[in-house]
Amino acid sequence: MSRGIRALTLAVLVLPLVLFAFAVAASRLILAPALFVTAIYAWVWFWLRPTRFVVHPGVLEVIWPLRRREIRRSDIASVRLIDRDELRREAGWCLRVGAGGLWGGFGWLWTQRRGIVRMYVARTDSLVWIERAGGQPWLITPEQPQAFVRALSGQPDSPASPPRRSPMPTALFTVKATITPDREKAFNEWYNHEHIPDVLKFPGVVSARRYKATQPEDRFQYVAVYEFESEETLQRFLASEHFAFLRREYDRNFAGVSDRQRATYVQVWP
Repeated sequence: MSRGIRALTLAVLVLPLVLFAFAVAASRLILAPALFVTAIYAWVWFWLRPTRFVVHPGVLEVIWPLRRREIRRSDIASVRLIDRDELRREAGWCLRVGAGGLWGGFGWLWTQRRGIVRMYVARTDSLVWIERAGGQPWLITPEQPQAFVRALSGQPDSPASPPRRSPMPTALFTVKATITPDREKAFNEWYNHEHIPDVLKFPGVVSARRYKATQPEDRFQYVAVYEFESEETLQRFLASEHFAFLRREYDRNFAGVSDRQRATYVQVWP
């Protein structure tokens, strides 16, 4: 729990104590509000506040004091650490719907760009964003976020672990693009340092490269080439909310000054 949330929690916990003290000392009419507030606090503690996020071989298990939920790992498209600035870029303006102030924020996050996001956070840093295939994204704060991301994404637990070899890519995704001269510098900065790193966060993207035309046969000045481990991975990427987010970000930054053309390829030889 981060320092600010801990301070807010301690401050809010004083409220029912004050109400009970006032009910005893002054008026029993305050007893009902005191019991109501206490019931809300118990509901948050036992029903809304997760105690653990456990990564199993086939599922992610979310554990509350009075309930459990399993999310199949095959339904998880990607998982990554995200800070508040990245969250703002990803989701835009946000409005919490649910419980907040006590031990963190739990429930739903209405966002400008991503719609409804399931939220279970107990601190304001080291956030973990889980992209789900065909479902709402999750924003959570597991106890050890880096180890959690490594475990859920199937990465090695430590540098001493033997490195995993990526499968040979068998599918390509290309994006040709034009850009107006006045935005070309900003376009290349954004593409190299924001867009491509975001693409590479999707599991199964093996590599990314960009090229500038020297003897163009059409009007496109640039082409980006992405290698995927399989045609199935590429199709999953194209159908994912992650890809939809990438398109929205492209349009938000360069709509009206850039045209693009996409194509997909599968390996035929060797």
